[in-house]
Formats: sequence, structure tokens, C-alpha cells
Amino acid sequence: MKKLLFVFALMLVSTSAFSQTVEKLFNEFKDKPGVQAVNLDKASLSMFAGATKNEKSKKMIDNIDAIKILHIEDNAKTCKQFAKNAEKMKTEGFETLVNVKEEDETTRIFTRSNSDIIDELIILHLEKDECTLLHVFGKINFSEIDNVIDLQNFGK
Repeated sequence: MKKLLFVFALMLVSTSAFSQTVEKLFNEFKDKPGVQAVNLDKASLSMFAGATKNEKSKKMIDNIDAIKILHIEDNAKTCKQFAKNAEKMKTEGFETLVNVKEEDETTRIFTRSNSDIIDELIILHLEKDECTLLHVFGKINFSEIDNVIDLQNFGK
């Protein structure tokens, strides 16, 4: 019986050793050549909120505590390693909102929520030589999720 418990404990430890959190994934790649990493804290986001003319975007930005962005461009080797490590990323406690694979592109969106409020949003977009990780922390209402995706119209 002791052997069985030991083997089970060893399996749990070895499984968790290979998986990683989104934070570890970000930190592992942020300083690699060809990788752009951006951390936007509440103060930085407040400046953006003040600059936008779109009231919906302003309200949503006010509810965001931080955004982390990691972008790898024109680097197939780093993207391949990033994608491999992203597959091991722990998603316990997160709900898969989107999981789309088309040819050489994969997009995955995860949320951690409390009823109709999203506390964390993770967007992974993987291509052969371009990868992006977006990690948003805050209190985003599910009804405002379109604004997160529509931030490309920021300031309009």
C-alpha cells in the first residue's frame, strides 16, 4: 500500500513539474531575442482610459487592473518552443471560451470568472513564426467582452 501511495505521489509531482502557469510562460520567454513583452499596470491603463473618446472602452479599461502582452514575430524556432510550452500551460480553474485550429493557426481563449464577471482573460494565438499571449486581469463583465476584442478601435 505504501508503494502504491508513493508511486501515485510521484506521478502527481512529475505531472505538475511539466506543466506551467501563464505567468511562468510569460517570464520564460519575455527576455528572449525577437520577443516583445509589455506590462501595463493600473496607472498605465488609466492614462489610456483618459485618452479614449469611446465611453464603453473607457468604462471597460477602468475595470482592468493589468494587461500582460507577449509577442513573438518572425521567429519560427522561438514560436515552436513557445507553442510547445503553451500546450503544457495549466488551465485549471479556467473555462475554455474559444479553441480554434485552422491550418497552421491556433487561437485559444480562456476565462476565469465568478458568475458573469471575468477575473482573468487569456488569449493565445499561435502561428508558425508568430505567437501572441495576452493576459488580462480585472473585473470585466461578459457583456463587455466585445470591447476587449475591439480595442483595435481604441481612441476612435
